[in-house]
Amino acid sequence: MIKKLFCSSGEFFATVKYSSNVYCNYKKHMHPVLSFGVIEEGSMQIEFENSKVILQKDSLVAFNKFKLHHSKNIDAKGYYSIYISQEWLKKRFENIGCLDLIEYKNISYLIKNALLQDNCDELSLIFEKIIKDNSVNNTYKSCEVVDSMIEHIYNNINDKISIDSIAKELQFSKEYLIRKFKKQMGLTPQQFILSLKVHLSSVMLLNNNSNITDISYSYSFFDQSHYIKTFKDIYGISPKNYKKSIFYN
Repeated sequence: MIKKLFCSSGEFFATVKYSSNVYCNYKKHMHPVLSFGVIEEGSMQIEFENSKVILQKDSLVAFNKFKLHHSKNIDAKGYYSIYISQEWLKKRFENIGCLDLIEYKNISYLIKNALLQDNCDELSLIFEKIIKDNSVNNTYKSCEVVDSMIEHIYNNINDKISIDSIAKELQFSKEYLIRKFKKQMGLTPQQFILSLKVHLSSVMLLNNNSNITDISYSYSFFDQSHYIKTFKDIYGISPKNYKKSIFYN
């Protein structure tokens, strides 16, 4: 299930994905927006660069913008991914992040009930309180060179992007750019590019009419096999099964 949530005022609040089949044996990756993970039952392990948490019922894991992480499913059942709107967030908070693990009683029930009742106003207030009460300074520290690289990557994400093309655009040596990017982000530029392409393609997969072949070419993977392998390497599941887990619960 996938649903975009709008408040009664018409303001876009978040996108929520739900799957009864939990595939969380992900390799290291990051999200370009603040997002949260919530499970209905069981537990899963999430590892960040310098910490490890166990997500259980009545808790949320926060994936801060550009924070590297990977996860392993233990026995979790029913998983909600909540991607907070950047515009909604900026209106209320400035350069904010959240604690990795947050306790909140009945949070999975509250999310499910809000979706069933189509009551986004209540859910947005809950998350506003969660973010406010568990806020930390955003751990992502701006770096002009790396920010320029990220901007270039975003602007050309549908093309084949190489470190050589970035170096030519920014007029730095590729060795220098790779070193700066890895130090700042924890990933090489190429790993970041593939992670971002897979993340954005997963959003396209949420369209029930999407075609895996078309998506793979729209992000300039070598071919469909390359796209499927890269997607599975990062998400631990094929695009086809990922799509089924969303639409056929």
